[in-house]
Amino acid sequence: ICDPLRYAQRVTRRTLTFMLLFCWIVSAIISTPILLSMSPTLAKGRIEMVGCPNDCRFLISVGILFTIGMVPYFTSVLLIMLMYGRIYQVARSQARKIGTQSHGLPGVASETTSRWTNMKREHSATKTLGSIIAAFIISWLPFYILAIVFTMYQDIFLPYKISFWIGYMNSTI
Repeated sequence: ICDPLRYAQRVTRRTLTFMLLFCWIVSAIISTPILLSMSPTLAKGRIEMVGCPNDCRFLISVGILFTIGMVPYFTSVLLIMLMYGRIYQVARSQARKIGTQSHGLPGVASETTSRWTNMKREHSATKTLGSIIAAFIISWLPFYILAIVFTMYQDIFLPYKISFWIGYMNSTI
């Protein structure tokens, strides 16, 4: 959207491979300390989530739980909002350029109509993307807020579990 003429030059197989590897490596960096902290001998200052008697006990370090609540979600939301803002800014700029180029020029009516149709389609796509982003933020926000609050108050197991399922439902959207 920002630079469509150079897209093929910028987004090569090598670039895509690097981006995928980067995502997997960051995920491993985030999850490895979590997995290591689940050992009762390694988890000093741990939180013990106790549910029903038949539930599995989940031990996790307070610091790790706080990190889970802050780093992945809020970093993702910040990046998504910055990218969406940039896309919106470029789309508005392009719409203004189309509007100023078509005023008062003879024989540009059919081209303007075509561009107007494309602009409507892009506007609809922008709204759809905005709705998807809003669904992501709204669905996962309760879980991550409770993950942070849970580091201080461990007696909120039911709301934590509910927010977890809201987040899972978001993944099905």
